[in-house]
Amino acid sequence: MLTIRRTDDGAPPATLDFLTDPGLRASAMRRALRVVRVRADAEDVVQEAAARALRFRGHLRPGAPGEPWFLQIVSRLALDTVLRRARFPSLPPPLPAASAVASVVDRERTHAVRNAIDALPPFQRRAVVLHDVDGLTTREIAALDGVPHSTVRTRLRRGRLTLRTALADEVAP
Repeated sequence: MLTIRRTDDGAPPATLDFLTDPGLRASAMRRALRVVRVRADAEDVVQEAAARALRFRGHLRPGAPGEPWFLQIVSRLALDTVLRRARFPSLPPPLPAASAVASVVDRERTHAVRNAIDALPPFQRRAVVLHDVDGLTTREIAALDGVPHSTVRTRLRRGRLTLRTALADEVAP
């Protein structure tokens, strides 16, 4: 059982014994894996979430259940991992080139799409990437961001319209 001896604000010590619960760790892994989709990344997310829970234990109200708080930390770290991956993607595997011209055109299209996504406002970019790239539903995004479902739908719609306008000339077939 993890018990903290003192806190900075003089509040009673928070117990973090829920971090040793294998069921909670399994739930955290499932949640992280559902978002990041790579087991190694999910393990890193859960480990970092546990470290942050220990570091920020003073934010947990005494007597409040720690499991939802911890799972929220896992969710936010998983989203950060996905966004970081979207911002700095690894190079795609080489494709068999039908011709050198087709390869150049494909690279230019990819570059144009990435630039257009990077130019979106942060909330719209997050909605578009999480929904269209990572496959989360608008309700899942709303739950993760703590906003109404309609807000996510609006951000997604506006982001897509902006992308469509920005890419109308550049990505024409």
